[in-house]
Amino acid sequence: MTSKTSSTRRMKEFRETYLWSLKKNRGMMALLALLMFIALPMILMTVMANTQNRITTEIYTPEMWTQTYMSGIMTLTAALVTPLSLIFVLVISVSLFGYMHQKRSVDTFHALPVGRTPMILGRLLAGLTTLYAPVLLNFMIVFFVGASYPVLLQNCWTAVLSYLLWLMLICLATLCLSAFMAVCTGMTTDMILSLLGVNAAYPLLIFLGDRFASSLLPGLNTGLNSNSLFLTALSPFSAAFMPYILSGSQYQGGSSPVSTGFYVWWTVFTLILLAGTVILYQKRKSECAESSFAFSLPKNAIRFMITAVVGLGFGLLLQSETENLSNFFIGLIAGSLAAHIVTEAIYSRGFKQLKKSFVGYGFFAAVFLAAYAVLATGFFGYDTRIPSADSVTSITVNDAYTSSGGRINNKSQHELAEILPTLTEKSNIDKVMELHKTITQEKRSHSYPYCLNSANGSPLTITYHLKNGGTMKRTYYFEYQTDDQGNFFSPLGDVAKSKEYRETSNLLFYVEPEYIKSIDVGSKTSESSVTFAPDINTKKELLDALKQDILDGKVGDGKTAADSFTYLMIEYKAPLQLKDGKLKTLLNGYDGDIYLYANNYYYAEGSGKTSELMEKLGWTK
Repeated sequence: MTSKTSSTRRMKEFRETYLWSLKKNRGMMALLALLMFIALPMILMTVMANTQNRITTEIYTPEMWTQTYMSGIMTLTAALVTPLSLIFVLVISVSLFGYMHQKRSVDTFHALPVGRTPMILGRLLAGLTTLYAPVLLNFMIVFFVGASYPVLLQNCWTAVLSYLLWLMLICLATLCLSAFMAVCTGMTTDMILSLLGVNAAYPLLIFLGDRFASSLLPGLNTGLNSNSLFLTALSPFSAAFMPYILSGSQYQGGSSPVSTGFYVWWTVFTLILLAGTVILYQKRKSECAESSFAFSLPKNAIRFMITAVVGLGFGLLLQSETENLSNFFIGLIAGSLAAHIVTEAIYSRGFKQLKKSFVGYGFFAAVFLAAYAVLATGFFGYDTRIPSADSVTSITVNDAYTSSGGRINNKSQHELAEILPTLTEKSNIDKVMELHKTITQEKRSHSYPYCLNSANGSPLTITYHLKNGGTMKRTYYFEYQTDDQGNFFSPLGDVAKSKEYRETSNLLFYVEPEYIKSIDVGSKTSESSVTFAPDINTKKELLDALKQDILDGKVGDGKTAADSFTYLMIEYKAPLQLKDGKLKTLLNGYDGDIYLYANNYYYAEGSGKTSELMEKLGWTK
């Protein structure tokens, strides 16, 4: 009975807090709705109307209308709607949680017959309603705009919905992070600075940390890129723009531009922030208002990140200019000390706590020295670790000067596979492993413990695929050498000239003649080209000739001085439905539509089967 009464009372407190907070922010809701209408539906309507006035529906297909519609949504959401939403999250957070940072206000609210849990949750829900109502309203209008034109909504509604859900999730995550910082800080200024600090410092710390570790430890390949969830895992401001960065400015079709991993992580992280906010708010003392911090952990973590970012950034900058290790340490110490002192002075409103704060700087120094020592001594054998030949099933090589390659994308333009040399023959595997062993020995003999080296030259990445299902990847940088004719040659030596290497490194050995749409023939010295649409037999002849010349070394990709000035560019049908064959096997039986992209193929006139066939067909320029 007591439990039921308590639950009913808590629900009443939650509802009253929600309604009061919502009423307080209804003006903010209306303003956001108006600004978002201008930023998205109104501009989109103008773009669509201008498109209609500029062309006729007879020549502008529904697919073109869909492209214009979705590209407009992508661009406007990335450039205007997302920044506007994040700004309003900050403004609304100050309005909802600013009472915690004023002694008179916090005493008044905590004196009310309202529990702290319903108080904070009611305000959070009111904030979400203030944000979500304008977003949902304007995206609904966006759908009506699409329905007013020959847009194929059945093909793109899932992508629009994905942008909407992503925006809503990021707004929720940012609001929960704001509430967490509000609970931990004693002043609104510190709350805002902490939010901006973690959103800016975390991605930079991951990026610079990766750059530092890769420059110190030979062969290190973390796989970090703009698509990495880890890069923005604690920074909703940065993560909010990831789908648009990865998709580019043009809509390419497909269902969801946001990967499942991003949704899962930000859902879990938001729940963690929400739980932390509720728990810490229960423990927060009212007298912490107008003080520095109620809980010092966020302050210490943010100060550590800013100290590391400025120190590593300044150190790497000085080292890259001079290639002198002492300059790195000078930059590291100067930058980190300055960042630590400035950050502490801002948080403490002066230098009263500076002496005490050097305990935190000592922690940073200890972490850096430990990391430097571990990396400089090979990271527990990482630098010399090479798998045994018996445990390797294949080796993939990404060599800047001998991999002709090619890319295979799905309809969302996400990469399904990249064509890279894959070696399975024992002789080739043994040669690559011997080369790898030579590289590690040279690195150790040159300098051990290792010193920082900038990533000069072109990368050579070796990936071992092991029998246990695992992989091992190493990346090294080389200044490629040239022969007497000025042609670059790979450190892989004879392996790069082997039949297996050339076959697996080129898309031509995977495609079927019917995949080809047209052939462009041009010259390196001319910007013009001639396009041909051959029949199926000619396509087969051309493929056979190109493949034979690639194996004989008579067709290249334009990277070497010996390549002639005549080139072929193959345009593949798009989208392409695969039939059973090598390409489908490479994609593990993938059944969806794909898009193929390959390099140009250069050949010497009067040499090889390709040149002979071109003369026969009369395609020479």
